[in-house]
Amino acid sequence: MEKIEKTDRITQGMAYRQHLLDKLSVTAGEAETCRPDHGKENYTQSLEKRLSDLGSILKDIAETGNLRERGFEFEIDEDMKVLRDRLHAVKKGVEQLKTSGGDAWQELGKGVSGALDEITAGIKAAVKKIK
Repeated sequence: MEKIEKTDRITQGMAYRQHLLDKLSVTAGEAETCRPDHGKENYTQSLEKRLSDLGSILKDIAETGNLRERGFEFEIDEDMKVLRDRLHAVKKGVEQLKTSGGDAWQELGKGVSGALDEITAGIKAAVKKIK
């Protein structure tokens, strides 16, 4: 009986990881269309959508308390704190981008896009720790 429960947990953990990775894949795919050459307003909206999507994935991961109760093992609390802090910093960068003039917004945008890519990679690494 215990072996069946462990197998069920493993299957559930794999399905949960895959669900999160699928969401992350969609978000990463949208990054390809998030380019400054579509204009400042469209670019800002695309960045905000990416921020929202990544925030949603972090929220999904944070709501794993019930998985721990069912015996899943993962140590991602520190990763989550770092990722949330980075996401908050990127939100500030998007706000700066909105108010910047001239060509400065494009340079800020490159930094924000790079930071979002790093956050995406960090989330992927955290998801892989869920067993």
